[in-house]
Amino acid sequence: MFVLTRVATAAKPDPAILISFIIAGLASAAAALCYAEFSGLIPVAGSTYTYSYTVLGEFVAWMIGWDLILEYAPVTPIVGIIASIWLIIRLPPVTWGVFPFSLGIVLYFLYGICHSELAKAEKGTGGS
Repeated sequence: MFVLTRVATAAKPDPAILISFIIAGLASAAAALCYAEFSGLIPVAGSTYTYSYTVLGEFVAWMIGWDLILEYAPVTPIVGIIASIWLIIRLPPVTWGVFPFSLGIVLYFLYGICHSELAKAEKGTGGS
């Protein structure tokens, strides 16, 4: 839906599109205020699962947790695919070789963090 908003607004610039964005913004603001109210009532940091567990019980929280998993599982790869297509279209071919290099640097640092002396000390395996 969010990928095609530019196409929809370019094809038919209508006041209804602006009104729908305003309604969506108001609904998002209302949801943010609800989460702020819940987070003030519950002393632990959490998400929808934590709030529903506290307010509605374990079974409802279990259902909401599985709903979140089933919601995010198919959406995450789609967003990744769309983002990579967007980058491929907009970046010149000269910059495509930079991504594997920067990915290698990130993986190198992650490997260093996981195998550092501090990480070994926290795991209890010791170090030198």
